[in-house]
Amino acid sequence: MKNKIVWIGIFIVVIVAVIIGAYVMTNKNTKVDKKETTDALKFKNEYESLNGKDTSTGDHKYRSIEIADDNPFVYATADSIADMMDNKDTFLVYFGFDSCPWCRSVVPTLVKVAKDLNVNNIYYVSVKDIRDTKEIDDEGNIETTKEGSEGYYKLIDKMSNVLADYELTDKDDNTVSADEKRIFAPNVVLVVKGEATKLTEGISEDQNDGYMELTDDMINDTYKQFEEILNEYKENDTLCEDRQGC
Repeated sequence: MKNKIVWIGIFIVVIVAVIIGAYVMTNKNTKVDKKETTDALKFKNEYESLNGKDTSTGDHKYRSIEIADDNPFVYATADSIADMMDNKDTFLVYFGFDSCPWCRSVVPTLVKVAKDLNVNNIYYVSVKDIRDTKEIDDEGNIETTKEGSEGYYKLIDKMSNVLADYELTDKDDNTVSADEKRIFAPNVVLVVKGEATKLTEGISEDQNDGYMELTDDMINDTYKQFEEILNEYKENDTLCEDRQGC
């Protein structure tokens, strides 16, 4: 009788252990899945949360866009991108921010191109608060009204070969150079083995207003620009050969 009770006890312990093990593994896998999708959902929510809302000036409404749940964006900082360049990594990075009308014009197409080409990883750096800002005073002198972050200046130095000049317009509509480069939004930059090799805005030449309605031709132009840089990324990323998707 005692042996029977012992065996029953052992059987119960084994069953409980199996149940606990299965529970732990399930939660572990769930946590992994959540971690893998956190940035994608965060990006989706960040951009879609402004859909149809008035801009800060009240002159326009933000473009309503849809971002796929499985979009390729991974949040990064200017410092982490600089570190990746120092490590001679190959990657794509999108610079922009949620309220940028030009960004909202092209981001959905960037997501589509990435999905079509099986590119699963594009780093995202919001530049809204990390850039310096300059103004032209009444005497025509350029003054810095806000300094950029240390990481931002690192990227200006490392990516200067592909970045556009920082230019301002004075009261007479004259263009004045700030004698430095700038990361504009949107900018999609390809980095190959630590070197910035290509930059694409993705904006169609036919689009002259960030809030205007997009035509099929504009969207096709944007698609082609992103298609070119993503294909170039795939050609240079040797890891693409060893995995499904980049």
